[in-house]
This record gives sequence, C-alpha cells and structure tokens, in this order.
Amino acid sequence: MPPPGLRHRLTALVRDPALRVFLAFPIRRKWNHDRDHLPLAPEHFELYRNIHESCWRFLRRFPDLVTPRTRNDAIHWIKLFDPHPESVRCCDKIRVREVIAERAGPAHVVPLYQVHRQFDDIDFATLPPAFAIKTNHDSSGAVLVRDAAHFDRHAARTRISRCLERLHGWDFGEWAYALVPRRVLVEELLEPASAVPPPDYKFICEGGQVIWCAFICTDATGQRIERIDRNGVALPPDAGNAWFQPGRTYVRPDEWSEMVRVAEAIAHDFRMVRVDIYLAGGRVLVGEVTLWSYGGFAEDPRWNAPCDFGGITFDDPRPLDLTQLGLVR
Repeated sequence: MPPPGLRHRLTALVRDPALRVFLAFPIRRKWNHDRDHLPLAPEHFELYRNIHESCWRFLRRFPDLVTPRTRNDAIHWIKLFDPHPESVRCCDKIRVREVIAERAGPAHVVPLYQVHRQFDDIDFATLPPAFAIKTNHDSSGAVLVRDAAHFDRHAARTRISRCLERLHGWDFGEWAYALVPRRVLVEELLEPASAVPPPDYKFICEGGQVIWCAFICTDATGQRIERIDRNGVALPPDAGNAWFQPGRTYVRPDEWSEMVRVAEAIAHDFRMVRVDIYLAGGRVLVGEVTLWSYGGFAEDPRWNAPCDFGGITFDDPRPLDLTQLGLVR
C-alpha cells in the first residue's frame, strides 16, 4: 500500500464522483477490450474499476493487464488473476505469523502478546512497559507505546477504533483485506529504547527469489531509502521518490545471508511478493508479507520501466472467484 498521507489523498480522489464520471468511459472501453483477452466476468467489474481509477489518479495511466510490462502492471494483474491460497492469511497481521512460522520457522515471528475484538478488551496490567497496538487488517493505524505509564490511552482508543471501522484496501483492488476478520493485536515493540523504528529491509521477490532489497531507515528528516542487491551490496543511489528520499547509511549486516534465506523461504511459491524484515537484538524478524507491494502505484523507475520480472510470466490467468469469496457487492 502507499504510505498513509498519499493513501488518504488517493482514497479521497477515488471517491470523488466527478472524477469517477470522467474516467467511466475510458475504463469501460478498456474493460471491453480486456475481456476479449482475459477471463473477466461481470462480477469483476467493480474491482477492475477500482484498480484502474486508482492507477490513473496516481500514475496518470491505466495498467496493461493483457501484457504486463512493468512491475506495477504485474501487481494489478496478480490482484485479478493470481489468487494465491495464502492471500488472506498474509493480509492478516495475526494469521501471517502462521505463514512465517510454517515457512521460515517460529524464531522469525514478532512476539504477540494479546488479540481482542476491540481496544477496551486490552489487559494493560499484563503488558510490559513497551508494546505496539495495531489492527490486523490495515497498514497505517499502529500505536507505538514506549512507556505504558505515560501514553494517551484515549487517543490510542480513538485511533484504533477508527481503524477497525475502516474497509481497508478495497478502493485499491486489494480484495483480500476485506476478508480479514478485524481484530486488535498487541505485540512486542522492537527496540523500544530508540526514538526511531529499526531499519526496514523490504525484500522484493519474484519467482521465489530475492531480486533486490529496499533498505528504509528513519532520521530527523524523515524516511530514506537505499537499493541493495541480492548479495547485500548497495546499488548506485537514485533520486528517491515521492515517498522516500535517498539515503547513504546502509552497512551490510552480518545476518544478511539469513535474511535472504528467510525471505526466499516465505516467497518460494509466490509469483511476486515483498517480505519485510527487521533486525532487533540480533533477531531476524518478519514484519509483513506484502502481496501487492506499494499497491501497484510506485512511481520510481524500477517499478515503471519494462522488465523481465525475474523470468516469471503472465500467460496463465486464473480468474478470481469473487462470488465464492463473498465479495460480489
């Protein structure tokens, strides 16, 4: 998914009736063309429309679904034509722990303290001084508590309650989030003594292999990104993008080979997937398994330039059965 600020702006545009009317004819025309080449049925149209509206507003173009040429195109194709059996578990921040443990081992799961239906069910008396509160179906509502004796519980309740009410992902074509039973989870806060979160290693995997890693760290000016190759070597810096500025602080960690092993163990049967890994106290911990990296709306050249996708192909579309999933609306 896009970062929160841009995501909220994009969601507002998606729901703008005037812009929806403006795009209605070109989307319908493309739909008629794509149906001649792809197994699209009437029940797919709402999801198809959401994908195309979001893509046009963010990238000012529609995705090529018949012959995906860029990684953004491929991600939108996967949303419609590659329903992986683990899609819903991966989108659920609680059940994804099962996927991580089964594929890479339980040592790589972030410790989970509590799971509840609502914020007021949290038993704060049994929690350690530092922890993180999240909802399990979205990507922007985390409350990071570094000192339980001094945090605004009312503000946290308001934020988490709003997240629980929100239908996440559907406006961007990310259908699996709609199938996640919404819960509140409390988990270990990684490196609570630090004022900034630990660096995030986002391993981009295609055909089960790490293609590159986006190393994202936070400093006083915000989040910064560096591109790292499969061997742990920093690639030449680029200009960054609308979400992150370029950084120059990466140092190859001793755990690099283990991080790659974990990412590929999780990614082995996915066409494309992103595995987000943290290093905390020498532990290699998987934070997320992201099916549709950056929602398919990334602006930088590595996502928008034609590529060979690590050798994977898109000549075997399997239509998403929205009726069976209960997502026909």
